[in-house]
Amino acid sequence: MARTLGFLVLALALGVGAASNFKPSVDFSLSKDLGSGLSVDSLKGAVSVESQLSEDVSVGAQLDRDAASGLKGLFAKLSHSMGGGRVNADLSVGLEDNAVRGELGYEEGDNKLVADVDTNHENVVRSLRFSREGDGWAFRPRFNLADGSVDLEAEAQVTDEANLRVNLEGGSSEVELKYSVDDSTRLTFNNKENLRIQVERDIDGDNTVRPSFNVNDKHFQLSWIRRLGDERTLTATVDPESSVDLELDGGDEDWSAKVSAPWSNPKDMDVSFGRKFQF
Repeated sequence: MARTLGFLVLALALGVGAASNFKPSVDFSLSKDLGSGLSVDSLKGAVSVESQLSEDVSVGAQLDRDAASGLKGLFAKLSHSMGGGRVNADLSVGLEDNAVRGELGYEEGDNKLVADVDTNHENVVRSLRFSREGDGWAFRPRFNLADGSVDLEAEAQVTDEANLRVNLEGGSSEVELKYSVDDSTRLTFNNKENLRIQVERDIDGDNTVRPSFNVNDKHFQLSWIRRLGDERTLTATVDPESSVDLELDGGDEDWSAKVSAPWSNPKDMDVSFGRKFQF
């Protein structure tokens, strides 16, 4: 099975060069820790090249500056109708370890079954995830084949204003409640690791503030989101105990960037930016 999956991804990826409708999209990113100086050796970069060969097939390659040959892996995404449903595959081949990783799935109506595969593990199929969604509810069990355990995620719209989600995974539990106070104010309560309370308040059509508070360790964080238009947003996040972050999200057709600076030494800031190009 492992060799079959590998040959499938490689054949599709190598076929890109011969495809007459090869119109790639390129997604690249660069990041730099300024605390390590301005040396080019500390610059990290990644590039993903993808082309949609048809409505059902897209293939591509991942390049990384840290990879031995520069080429990190090849990937293929397929979607094909079968019976009354659809078969989907999202697989990649890592060229450093020749492992095939990704997901194989089948969906029909409100039902979906997804297999998480990794040929580098003893159990090639690591887990099976089933999901069924209805009007205001969802049920998502996951069966882990390695140890025979079962994880479960379920959510339901309790009222028109409240949505409850429960996640049982690896012996721990998580409960999240989202509540809409009105059209401009939303509350979120989450007990993962510690009880966390988040308030999201729309000041106007372009500005939103989002304070959050961790009840157990009294940790406070504040974010301000500014909508710039054309799906672009600018988010400033202040964490009084660690850092201040400034992030620009340009969506699918513009530049994105992030600057993160620790309070203890602002000169050790991390800077990253990237963009997706469509040819």
